[in-house]
Amino acid sequence: KSNIGHTQAAAGAAGIVKMILALQNEMLPKTLYADEPTHQVDWSLGGVELLNQPVPWPRGDRPRRAAVSSFGMSGTDAHVIIEEAPLRAVPESEPSQVGADAPLAFMLSARTEPAVAEQAARLRTLLLSSPELRLQDVAHSLAVTRTRLPYRAVVVAASHGELVRSLDDLANGAPAERAVLGRADIDGKLVFVLPGQGAQWSGMAQGLLQSSPEFADTLAECEVALAPFVDWSLREVLKPENFAMLDSLPVVQPVLFSIMVSLAAVWRAHGIKPDAFIGHSQGEIAAAHLAGALSLSDAARIVTARAKALETLTGRGAMAVIEGSEELLRPYLARHEERISIAAINGSASTIVSGEPEAMDALLAELAANEVVARRMRANAAGHCAQIEPLKDQLLLDFAAVRPQATHTPLYSTVTGKVIGGRTLDASYWYRN
Repeated sequence: KSNIGHTQAAAGAAGIVKMILALQNEMLPKTLYADEPTHQVDWSLGGVELLNQPVPWPRGDRPRRAAVSSFGMSGTDAHVIIEEAPLRAVPESEPSQVGADAPLAFMLSARTEPAVAEQAARLRTLLLSSPELRLQDVAHSLAVTRTRLPYRAVVVAASHGELVRSLDDLANGAPAERAVLGRADIDGKLVFVLPGQGAQWSGMAQGLLQSSPEFADTLAECEVALAPFVDWSLREVLKPENFAMLDSLPVVQPVLFSIMVSLAAVWRAHGIKPDAFIGHSQGEIAAAHLAGALSLSDAARIVTARAKALETLTGRGAMAVIEGSEELLRPYLARHEERISIAAINGSASTIVSGEPEAMDALLAELAANEVVARRMRANAAGHCAQIEPLKDQLLLDFAAVRPQATHTPLYSTVTGKVIGGRTLDASYWYRN
């Protein structure tokens, strides 16, 4: 009360906050306006005394404790005993994934632009007064312990001097070569976009398996879900020495599915939650699971059955991505009749085509002659075209056990181009996919 007045029902909470601060700062603060003790108390008895001056309260061999009482008008006494928290042991030299000379991002945010400048000035002062601070620790604390507010700045620096100079520029409103200042667009919405095949690379996931518990735990769940349908180990396949196994469709597609689901767990663990999902080709299976429409087991069933069916077409097809619209491609495709067709329209200037290998070679040569950029995809089977039709009965049978559910997050279908209800994602839908 001597510090902030009577806060009514919050008085007890204020007392707890004050004692926690005393523990943290190792100092018992002076009680204000109590220089003359009341004569109604015999201060010579017992061990109670007023704090007329701040009293050091350092840590010792025994834990420090404090008592806080809150008295109600009815006679109720709420009494709390507070004990100091144990110190967390931090190794002198923690192993770091970041090299000593690697640039780091130092993030600031505030409710106004001038307040960001004030933060930059305070951080600059701290760094100048405490040169022993590790830049990795400063960057980590700024990134994970501060509330994200609308006005933001980020400084990229690899040394103490670079950081101080950029902070000085920010604090004084001068252009900073290594800093960006602006207002975050916090009104926009976020969509998770999940790709199809072709994103694999040797050694993928190895770093996250070591550094991210969320990634490792989710990947382990995916391995359990895949186990009834495959005869290989997900973790073993991901090892760089086994990269050649990813040339097999029944392996690479379930692996990529698992990576996508596990990456989503990492983003969510960092507070990044999407407003919608969309997936291309096999990526739509992962999107449907993440949106709540498919259990992990059903999603594993679909992705493995789909990949095994496509494996039967290996060597009979080819796919390519063209930097051009559907309208641009129509005259070229007309010359190849039913041998090549449009597999997917990625956007206004990106189209995927699928079909027979010989016809694809001819098409790519024609496009190159007319300076249309095209790239053959790393796929030896033709997906999303007429070659899939003979597989219909088997795929419908393989997908029959799937039990779709309602979504908890909107899912945009790349089959229909619209938001789709989760319960409609039955066997026939996944055949159309």
